Amino acid sequence: MKHAMKTSTLSLLTLTLASAVQNGMPAPQAKADAGHGSTSTTTTTGGTSATGGTSAPSDQQQCQDPQLPVCSDGQVVAVLRAANQAEVDVSTAVLEQLSTAATQELAQIIIDDHTKALQQLDQLATGALTPVENDVSRQIAEQADQAIDALSQREGAELDRAYVAQQLLAHLQTISTADHLLLPSVKNAQLAGMIRTMRPTLVQHTESASETQNEIAGTCGGTVGTTTGTTQSGT
Repeated sequence: MKHAMKTSTLSLLTLTLASAVQNGMPAPQAKADAGHGSTSTTTTTGGTSATGGTSAPSDQQQCQDPQLPVCSDGQVVAVLRAANQAEVDVSTAVLEQLSTAATQELAQIIIDDHTKALQQLDQLATGALTPVENDVSRQIAEQADQAIDALSQREGAELDRAYVAQQLLAHLQTISTADHLLLPSVKNAQLAGMIRTMRPTLVQHTESASETQNEIAGTCGGTVGTTTGTTQSGT
């Protein structure tokens, strides 16, 4: 039953993101508790993410429980790398095109924090913690590429609104993935500790994105919820 719940959680995230892609870009209003295991959102937008991770043997290597979509520490590392790389790649792609100081500052903070997380992961990723690519990490990477492509078709205030909305959902997705998939699967204590250490930064990014969203709703004209078109999703 626990296995089915974890798989269903991942499927629900994917369906939510797919729905956002099909229905344009409504303004997300979200909260992520700093404590473990609580995220919520009332509306969604395109999320992201990313390239990253070093290929290793196979999805099932070290897999003690193949019923889980992520079932080895190597796979957990690959998912973490993909999620962090996603935020770096998407934010870097749009940084110079953003039109307000608030969104530029948000993007730079996200780049700096997730680059630091990648460096920490690289120091840890040896032996049993060598990244093992899997369906989840590959999906995150694909979503990042789609997000970059969608955002590249926007400019000015529309780009600012789309980027902030995308990052808000992407971080909520990553928090939920960490809580419901990665932490229940991880076996290495140091890796588990790193995930828990990363979580407050993810929560801070969602709060900063929400604050930025409210700020640019006035400076960019109109509300974020009026943005139309299709964006792509991906933590």
